[in-house]
Amino acid sequence: MRIPGDPASRLPGAFKRRGLAAGPAAPAKGWDFTRTPEHQRSPRSISRCCSRARRAPARMSGRVGDLSARQKELLDKFRENVRDVLPALPNPDDYFLLRWLRARNFDLQKSEAMLRKHVEFRKQRDIDNIISWQPPEVVQQYLPGGMCGYDLEGSPIWYDIIGPLDTRGLLLSATKQDLLKTKMRDCELLLQECARQTEKVGKKVETITLIYDCEGLGLKHLWKPAVEAYGEFLCMFEENYPETLKHLFVIKAPKLFPVAYNLVKPFLSEDTRKKIMVLGANWKEVLLKYVSPDQLPVEYGGTMTDPDGNPKCKSKINYGGDIPKKYYVRDQVKQQYEHSVQISRGSSHQVEYEILFPGCVLRWQFASEGADIGFGIFLKTKMGERQRAGEMTEVLSNQRYNAHLVPEDGTFTCNDPGIYVLRFDNTYSFIHAKKVSFTVEVLLPDKASEEKMNQLGTVTPNSYVLGDAIDKGKKAGEVPSPEAGRSTRVTVAVVDTLVWQALASVAIPGFTINRVCAASLYILGAATRWPMAVRKWTTTALGLLTIPVIIHPIDRSVDFLLDSSLRKLYPEVQKPSSS
Repeated sequence: MRIPGDPASRLPGAFKRRGLAAGPAAPAKGWDFTRTPEHQRSPRSISRCCSRARRAPARMSGRVGDLSARQKELLDKFRENVRDVLPALPNPDDYFLLRWLRARNFDLQKSEAMLRKHVEFRKQRDIDNIISWQPPEVVQQYLPGGMCGYDLEGSPIWYDIIGPLDTRGLLLSATKQDLLKTKMRDCELLLQECARQTEKVGKKVETITLIYDCEGLGLKHLWKPAVEAYGEFLCMFEENYPETLKHLFVIKAPKLFPVAYNLVKPFLSEDTRKKIMVLGANWKEVLLKYVSPDQLPVEYGGTMTDPDGNPKCKSKINYGGDIPKKYYVRDQVKQQYEHSVQISRGSSHQVEYEILFPGCVLRWQFASEGADIGFGIFLKTKMGERQRAGEMTEVLSNQRYNAHLVPEDGTFTCNDPGIYVLRFDNTYSFIHAKKVSFTVEVLLPDKASEEKMNQLGTVTPNSYVLGDAIDKGKKAGEVPSPEAGRSTRVTVAVVDTLVWQALASVAIPGFTINRVCAASLYILGAATRWPMAVRKWTTTALGLLTIPVIIHPIDRSVDFLLDSSLRKLYPEVQKPSSS
């Protein structure tokens, strides 16, 4: 943590209560993270350090336009190494690639591993479409924060308002995954705004400024599930949005702030910690050194207001508040689950589902009792035997879910056929067993995909109908007869075959099997507690078994129908046969 204008505060160290100074402003009480006196150097050692610093060559920043020859070489090699994943990234220019190199100190191997992991993250979380996703109503209304204004260099500013944040209410009203997804969406919105600013100001804008208003920070914010959820967000931010933070200003920090900071510090990289500035009572003057007054709300020392004159700019910044209990999911939903299992401490529970064709969707709901539970999805690499997580292909990363607070639900689209394993993980708990209740369904592809499949499914019967009609027409044409009679005979044979096959091979069997499946699905749902996947496969089997039973009755019925109607209109020259 550091304060502008205070050289000592730029040194990392222990917490220490002291007077804070920001630039020329008068000292004011606050919190800083400086070295304690026993860690301070002697004047002679400081002189030696300064002498070495004057002799040392200037270090290149690793940014576009400020690269050493070695850094430029590493950038070119890095681009070549990750060329295969560049099409999956939104804007893989030099600015983008250098962010990953700087985040790993230009270590090619580590930078490549980090970027490839990010590509998987974007794929699993559907980040390319996350901006169009809308968070739950309770999150939109009560999660504080927002983007408002730009700093002097054109970077967007994001405000986090800590005091009115109802951590317990949020985690009882929305899933942790929805909250994390909302923060991912915020990150993408900020990057999108950076791109707009780049076009607007005529220079590259790739970083953001954060202002943390900590007034009202209290013990309620240090609730363990809330701290763990925020830690997950910080890890996600560090791993997937490196080098995007320019400054983080902490204002109105209370005495409890060092405790709160110490809880989240392990999730922050050393580089991120250096960008955090905890400001004292003169925080308004400090902010104005980085932000123009017209880009800073009146509430924070500037001149910006809402169109209606509101000094807090509430149209851009959400100030949250206590969440009404009507939003609490745990109190509202009494979910009935199909399965319940006790998972011993240090162990896991696997549930297998066979996916026969691409596009099927796994849908799950689960809740745990007393504590959180890990959950992930894997694809087996060997059939017929249980595999450990490390032996399978991870398709949905294993994470810990607060399913004891809010029931979790989600979906996963299976792009490949195979045996998918839903794994409930309690291996990290060496003391407590966990009871988990869950329901899992295998859903057919969405309507668009289903329509495509239906179109493909009709190719075979339609081809058969057309082929049979052509075959009957050829045979009718080969029968010796006058030229005029042969033409009529061919026409009648083709028309009769088309009508008969359309009814007997396509329309009536399809309708009959569909009704049998629908009726059996309804009866199984009312009479059994089988999982939906089992009921669907059972109805499909019943539908297939009806085919040999209904073939002959349908054939005779269609013959009778045509003999009583269409065939009475045929010329006497032809008496078609359906056989």
